[in-house]
Amino acid sequence: MASMLEGIHDLLTPDILSRATRQTGEPESAVMKGFGAVIPTIAGMIASRTGDRGFMKDAADLATTTASDPNAIASAAEMAFSTTSEGTMMATDNWLSGAFGRSLSGLADSVAHYAGIRGSAAASLPSMGAPLVLTYLGRWMRRDNFGASGLAERLRDRRSEIAAALPDDFDLPAGLRGSFSSLGSAAEEAVRPPAHVKAITTARAGTSLNVPLTILLGVLGFGGLLWWGVQHARERAQTTIGQGMSTMVGTAGTTERMITRTLPGNVNVQFPPGGIEDALSSYLSSPVKGSAAFEFNRIGFVTGSATLTQPSREQLHNVAAILNAYPKATVTIEGYTDNSGDEASNLALSRAQAESVAGVLTEDGVTPGRVRAEGFGSRKPIASNATEFGRSQNRRVMLDVDAR
Repeated sequence: MASMLEGIHDLLTPDILSRATRQTGEPESAVMKGFGAVIPTIAGMIASRTGDRGFMKDAADLATTTASDPNAIASAAEMAFSTTSEGTMMATDNWLSGAFGRSLSGLADSVAHYAGIRGSAAASLPSMGAPLVLTYLGRWMRRDNFGASGLAERLRDRRSEIAAALPDDFDLPAGLRGSFSSLGSAAEEAVRPPAHVKAITTARAGTSLNVPLTILLGVLGFGGLLWWGVQHARERAQTTIGQGMSTMVGTAGTTERMITRTLPGNVNVQFPPGGIEDALSSYLSSPVKGSAAFEFNRIGFVTGSATLTQPSREQLHNVAAILNAYPKATVTIEGYTDNSGDEASNLALSRAQAESVAGVLTEDGVTPGRVRAEGFGSRKPIASNATEFGRSQNRRVMLDVDAR
C-alpha cells in the first residue's frame, strides 16, 4: 500500500510538474527536489497541530473544498507567479500565511538553499505544494468517510512517516523545528512500551520486591496489554469497514455539520460543506457566468458496473434541485476510469456510468435537453495510475456546467 507521502506525490503529475517548471524557470530536477522538502513540511505542520480543533476544522474544510475542485492544483501552478492583485489570492495562500506565519519566508529561504534555486522560485513552491497536500487529505476524507476529528486521528498515526519523509540534508527554518521535533517525539512515544510494561520490567530487575507483588504486577500488566490490543484492533477495524464493497467515485466524510441553502423559487437544499452542491450552488448564484467543472464527491457504483449505489441518490437529488432552480444552465456528465483493463471496455463503462447519473437528474425534473452524457475512459487522468490511490482518483464522474 502506498504511503501518505507517496499518495501526495502521485498528484504531482507530469503536466503539473511541467507547469511548475515553466513558471519557476528552474530545472525540473531542482523543482522536484524542492517539492520533496515542501510537501512533507506542509504535511508535518498540519500533523503537529492535530490537538488544535479550530485549526483542524479549518484545514479539513479547505481540504474538502480543494479536493472538489479538479483545477485547484493546476490553478495554483499558474497563479504562483501571477501579477494580478492581492484580491485574487487563492484560499490556500491565505491559509498558508496563517498557518506558517513568519516561518513562511524562512521556509522559502531553506528550500532555495536546499534545491539550489532562486528565492522567488522557492517562494512559489509552498503555494503549489499546499493544494497537493490538501487535495490528498480531502480525497482521503471522502474515500474513508471521516471528518476533521478523524483527520486529526489519522495524521497523529502517521507522524513518524511524515517526520521520516523530510530530507536529512534539508535545514528547517528555526520557527518550524519545534513542530517537527514534536513529531519525532510523538513517534518515539508511540513505540515506547506502555507504563505498565515498564513497571513489570523494573519489578523483575529489582531484588527488593517480594513474589506476590511481582505476580500482581504481572497480572495487571497482562490485563493492560490485553486492553491495549483490543482497543488497537477496534481502531484498525474502524478504518477498514466498508472498503471494497463498491467502486466509489467519492464519499463526503462524516457530516459533522450541514449547510442549508435557499435557491430561487424558495427551495431549500441541505448538504455537507465542501462538496459539489456547495460549489455548484455558489457558482450558479454568482454574477460570473461561463463554463466550470465540478466533481461528484458522494456517489458510487457497484463494482465494475454502471449501477449507482443507493447512498448516491442523496447528492444527485440535491444537484437536480440546484439545476432546476437555474433553468438556463446546461450540463455535460463526464465519466472517467483508471487505465486497468481494455480501453474499449473502459470507454463503454465510463459512458454508461455518466448516463446513469444523467438519468437520475432527468428523473428528478431536469429537462433532458439540458443534460448530455459522455465517457472518456482512462483519458485525462488527474493522478498517477501507478498506485491504487492514484487509480481511485482517476475513477470519477464530473459535472461540466455551461451557465450563460
